[in-house]
Amino acid sequence: MEVVSYLLMFGFGILLLVCGSSLLVESAVSLAARLRLPEIFIGVTLVSLCTTLPEAVFATMSAARGLPDMALGNALGAALCNLGFIAGIFLLLRPMKPDRFEVRNIRAGLCFMAAALAVYAGSAAAFGGLLKETAAVLLALAALFLGNAFRSTWTYRNAFLKREKSGKRLAGSESLWEIGRMLLEVVVIYIDAGFLTEYGPKLAECLGVPDSLISLTLVAVGTSLPELVATLLAWRKGHASLSLGNIIGASLLNLTLAGGLSALIRPISWESGALRLELPLLLAMTGILCVPAIAGKRMGRLQGAALAALYMGYLWTVL
Repeated sequence: MEVVSYLLMFGFGILLLVCGSSLLVESAVSLAARLRLPEIFIGVTLVSLCTTLPEAVFATMSAARGLPDMALGNALGAALCNLGFIAGIFLLLRPMKPDRFEVRNIRAGLCFMAAALAVYAGSAAAFGGLLKETAAVLLALAALFLGNAFRSTWTYRNAFLKREKSGKRLAGSESLWEIGRMLLEVVVIYIDAGFLTEYGPKLAECLGVPDSLISLTLVAVGTSLPELVATLLAWRKGHASLSLGNIIGASLLNLTLAGGLSALIRPISWESGALRLELPLLLAMTGILCVPAIAGKRMGRLQGAALAALYMGYLWTVL
């Protein structure tokens, strides 16, 4: 009976988290669209930041409560879910040919992902975990990634605005309303993450499984649902660039922002074999998603099937 109660509360927290995050994504897209910003910029920066917020809040709250395994598991599990399950579904539904601007962003995403994974692997080998110094490096990578996205977008902004002369500027009162609504939605997400950090460990204890397994699977899928919702909504409305930018940006920010903030609060240690599966799998998924797009400017259903199969195989292995 206790397990059922914890499952219900855990599920309720995920439901509220998805609702709050979906509203936050809609607010961010609305604000950026009124300001007439390019789709890929919206996906890489604003939407990625909004959809990564649940993972970042959950990871930091877990670290603050002395649950480093849950913090690390959520950061890695959410990135795996984004690159495997969500990217796989997206490409199965909508193969695409990225343009020159999108290829540049994909190339930058690949480089930053490789750097982040190298930091994780190097820190694991040298220190057996993530130290505060490592966290600073991860947060610096997140800042560099976002700064590069802003700089790259600014280069193309004038050309974009010329093509969108009919766009309406956002009035000051409307802007304040959008920002205020986003702040309220952030508060809702913070409260929802508290449900997961409270009932996640209790659920793991009742089921007799490690905290990290709950984070790598249930919590990771739950906190990744906003990315899935944003991707499917963008695909349905024909905004493939926004979907792609969100997937790549959110995956990187899960590793750098969520992982970095949690390790900055409390250093995270793990056994030497804890990441033998996750890190190589993340590298393989990143390569499958990005390399064909850079080399052949094509992203097809075969890539989607491979990514989805890898993620399903991973879940089968850990469960």
